[in-house]
Amino acid sequence: MFWQIDGIDADGKPSVVYIQGTIHVGDKRLYPLAPSVVEAWNSTDRIVGEISTADWAKFQNELQNRIRESVRSAGGRRISDALTIEQKRALYSVLGKAEAEQTDLFEPWVTNLSLQSLVYTNSGLSAEQGLDGQFMLLSYRQNREMEGLDDLETQFDVLAFGTYDEQLVMLQDVLDDIAGANDIEQYVRKLYDAYLTDDAASLDALLKESYRTDGEPAAKAALYKAYYEKTFTERNRAWAKKIAVWLSEGGTTFIFAGAGHFIGENSVFSYLRKNGKLSH
Repeated sequence: MFWQIDGIDADGKPSVVYIQGTIHVGDKRLYPLAPSVVEAWNSTDRIVGEISTADWAKFQNELQNRIRESVRSAGGRRISDALTIEQKRALYSVLGKAEAEQTDLFEPWVTNLSLQSLVYTNSGLSAEQGLDGQFMLLSYRQNREMEGLDDLETQFDVLAFGTYDEQLVMLQDVLDDIAGANDIEQYVRKLYDAYLTDDAASLDALLKESYRTDGEPAAKAALYKAYYEKTFTERNRAWAKKIAVWLSEGGTTFIFAGAGHFIGENSVFSYLRKNGKLSH
């Protein structure tokens, strides 16, 4: 999923922003990159990822700090005390009992993060083969700095979204999907296939499925609505403002970021249109 935005800078000269939508994981089917993507990368003046080179250098240390802090924040609560037998079985089937016990005293977002990573791996996909990882590696090898659409705090606001109890609800829902009829690995494969075939409508529908709360209690519906807004709506609005600035500053910009931010309602493109920076 590759887009091009043509604009005019503050001096009346042409400017362009290229956007490579990503899905954060991948396999060999993503490669080789299309010639148009390679040409755009090679010609760009500015490289932009979801976070900057400087913030990527801090990310792992900050993640470990927040994981350690989550033990204190959890205040001695054990995730396992709030899980049904079926949910525990689902957890152990993916993480293994030993790792599940290691994260038992952390806030639930830590366990959820581990689950997501392993579900992708079990589906035959890896972060190492994702476009994000490849573009970051390429920028490092070429000694080119990346700017960021987000700062670190914004990224962690999404990763560790919600109170302990809200995180627990979302973890329980994931475990219910694993334990029940909903095949998460099949869902991931459908998501990836939609991405590979540039099927934006299917990709958007599948992504929204993760936040759907039809028939759920009002409190849960409100939780997932807030989570969706934190993950997509707020960031899309902020990203659109940054892209408008880069168009005005001029030159060529190459952005790589999650494809879900550029499709469907309230996408980055929809905010660019609302701001008068995009005509079609």
